[in-house]
Amino acid sequence: MTLVVGGYKLTRDQVLAWCAPRDINPPKYNVAVRVNRYLRAQGITRTYLLPCDYQGKPIFLVVTNSKDDPKATTDKFESFHESEAARRIKSELEVEEVEFVTVANPYAY
Repeated sequence: MTLVVGGYKLTRDQVLAWCAPRDINPPKYNVAVRVNRYLRAQGITRTYLLPCDYQGKPIFLVVTNSKDDPKATTDKFESFHESEAARRIKSELEVEEVEFVTVANPYAY
């Protein structure tokens, strides 16, 4: 069983730029924890920030879709497509140049 997640790929700088006007001051190594606590406090439970690798580079993924896929592997999986619900989340990000991507097995190291 492989977890497959889809959402918007952000850099650390984009995440920190999003945090600043919301008075979120994450420590250097716990950015996602602090952002996810903020999201939960706002009643947002289906979207979360996930640090992971994408094409061999570290990213932060604003997760809009996820599923457990018994047939997927890290290299072979069905990609998510950007939905209207995902676009609504994108509009809340208020960041430029954001790409919708799919990552299989995001917790692999």
